Amino acid sequence: MKKRIFTLLITVVMLLSFAIVASAAVSVNSEVSERGDTVKITVSVSGIGDVTSLAIIPQFDKDVLEFVSDSWNISGTPIMKDSFDGTSAVIAFTDPVSVSGNVYEMTFKVKNDADLGKSDFSCAIRANNVNTTVDSSTANGTVTVVCSHKNVTHISGEAATCIETGIADHYFCSDCDTAFSDKECTKVLKTTILPIDSNNHGDNREIRNAVEATEKTSGYTGDEWCLDCNKMIRRGKTIPAVTADHDHSFGEWTVNGQIHWRTCKICGVSVTGDHSWEWVIDKAATETVTGIKHKECTECGYKIEKNTVIPVISAETTVAPETTVAPETTVVPETTVAPETTVKNEDTTVKPGSVAPSTGDIDVIAITLIAAMAVCGVCVVTVSKRRFN
Repeated sequence: MKKRIFTLLITVVMLLSFAIVASAAVSVNSEVSERGDTVKITVSVSGIGDVTSLAIIPQFDKDVLEFVSDSWNISGTPIMKDSFDGTSAVIAFTDPVSVSGNVYEMTFKVKNDADLGKSDFSCAIRANNVNTTVDSSTANGTVTVVCSHKNVTHISGEAATCIETGIADHYFCSDCDTAFSDKECTKVLKTTILPIDSNNHGDNREIRNAVEATEKTSGYTGDEWCLDCNKMIRRGKTIPAVTADHDHSFGEWTVNGQIHWRTCKICGVSVTGDHSWEWVIDKAATETVTGIKHKECTECGYKIEKNTVIPVISAETTVAPETTVAPETTVVPETTVAPETTVKNEDTTVKPGSVAPSTGDIDVIAITLIAAMAVCGVCVVTVSKRRFN
């Protein structure tokens, strides 16, 4: 009986020794990684003892992590060393070797389209020694994928109205499809849609039930109604009776996209007119940055075409082509050549082919002839008188 009890105790001890479960721990060198980053997973084991073979069985999300390479860190000369094949990685030895600590490392790449957030990584170990096979419990790790927010666009907000939702002013990252309320992308917005604001009415309005005051009866300024939601925005006021002649006291402008009007506080008469638009620059453009402008009525201040983009100013300046001034031209008057003339004289005849005297020379000759004729006349008169006497 005692011998049987002793044999049973030895058997229990042997079974317990073979039933020792190895423990495995998984550590992630880079717990927070961006898309495209490299992540290394280190597997550490303990409690196995001597083994003849060891299998690493990892589990991970293949939509997040892409296997790149692996390496073993066990002393001894293995007879087989298989890298990860999509299911497991195995190493085997002829003689048992001691295994503990960091024995295996896997390298992964975080996929460019990986979902942001935490991704679980688990690992189990199966060890064989001379006597039995030991399976470890599963150890877990986590890889957290974050976005670097390199492609962020500012989205200008639009206020909600009485009939339409609005858009919150926000910053949108196209890398992670996430909206943020701040430029640094630290405050995530659950939604960018602003709910309908029943008190924010558009420009589509009208005055109803207006009554002009007279000398005998009071009037009524009329109620202002929103034509979009058919809600009364502002109730009118009673206008006391007035004299026939009075100076109007107009209130503030009421506007819509087409016209504007204002009502006299005394008699209730409304004056309607068209908008007078002019461009107003909100932000001037430069050679590198676009500007912003809008149209504004010069009378009532109503604004349209807000956030119109002004193109950047071109650095090139258009220079008018130089004007070539023609040089001054000296016009030489034509020379009139007198026809050949034969001038009778006592001794001289101008023959053909000779140069005719110039106009100045002819004038001198004429004067000389006249003077000579005058002298001859005097002489004749003197001689006649002498003869007569």
